[in-house]
Amino acid sequence: MKTLKPGKLLEAGYVRAHFAVTVDNDVTLEDVMTPGFWRDHSGAIRVGTIIEVRRLDETLDLTARAVAVAPGMVKLRAMFPPHNDERNIKAGRRAAAKDAAEAETEDTADVPEGYKVKFSPATGYFVLLTGANGTVQNLTQGQKNLSKPDAIKIAVEHHRQASTATV
Repeated sequence: MKTLKPGKLLEAGYVRAHFAVTVDNDVTLEDVMTPGFWRDHSGAIRVGTIIEVRRLDETLDLTARAVAVAPGMVKLRAMFPPHNDERNIKAGRRAAAKDAAEAETEDTADVPEGYKVKFSPATGYFVLLTGANGTVQNLTQGQKNLSKPDAIKIAVEHHRQASTATV
């Protein structure tokens, strides 16, 4: 019979963080499971962090674990089936999102909202991501001599990953 070695059983607070958040009633499960939703908090979250999410009206109750963290995004995995009753969310919100997605062009020359492609003679082009609270993250830290098209591709790909739900 195998046994757990001494010192392996640790109090959870020493191993990982545990956060709780109450979101507005118009926030969907898909919103919460979209990595970019956590844009302004990615610096505080580490892989393994547990996040409890609930709506003000108690129609959403989710416990999730952070499985990947990158600047401006956090990918979550639901730990249990969430309680999710979205009847309170207006159908108009989904219709507007669908219309906006269809109106988006495939032109990769357009840098997504919140992203900036800048140039420095010392490093070449780089990509900055500005959060809603004004925090700025360099998505190309350590990468030198990027061309403008490469920097734009990085911004577009980061935005795509941050906007894709992991549900």
